[in-house]
Amino acid sequence: MSSAVGALYDCQKKMGTGYLPAFPSEFFDWVESIKVVRTPYYTIHKIMEGLLDRYMFFGNYKALDMMVVMANYFSDRVKNAIQKYIIEKHWLSPNE
Repeated sequence: MSSAVGALYDCQKKMGTGYLPAFPSEFFDWVESIKVVRTPYYTIHKIMEGLLDRYMFFGNYKALDMMVVMANYFSDRVKNAIQKYIIEKHWLSPNE
């Protein structure tokens, strides 16, 4: 698993945004504009949860760094969506 985390770490760094993709980031654009998309935040949660477990149980600091960078990426996405669409629309998006 350390090799897998290392490879994912390299991918995340190469992308330069903090996003560690399981699918195109446009899926989140669609969620934010209240279009139907198959559970992208659920998938991201599972990736981040796996990274946190890798840190908690095995002390893998790369995994922790990756998770924090992803959390910052998604925090920024949510802030931008709220500014662009207003908070009420943001609260509707998980219902889709």
